[in-house]
Amino acid sequence: LLHIVPLNEDIYKQLLGLHDWDNVTISGREILKIDMFNPDGGYIGYWQDEGCNTILVKIVKLNQ
Repeated sequence: LLHIVPLNEDIYKQLLGLHDWDNVTISGREILKIDMFNPDGGYIGYWQDEGCNTILVKIVKLNQ
């Protein structure tokens, strides 16, 4: 099980444009914990990966 978090809107659009059976290479880094803050900068909690792999995708390359 792999959770994918795009780095930005361009990466998000690239991921949405993929089709079944496309051969792709994605590059990024694994996310283990995300700390959350409210708009005023106050800490409101965190989310931590518990068993799944969560990847911050920085590059999407469609292989031929």
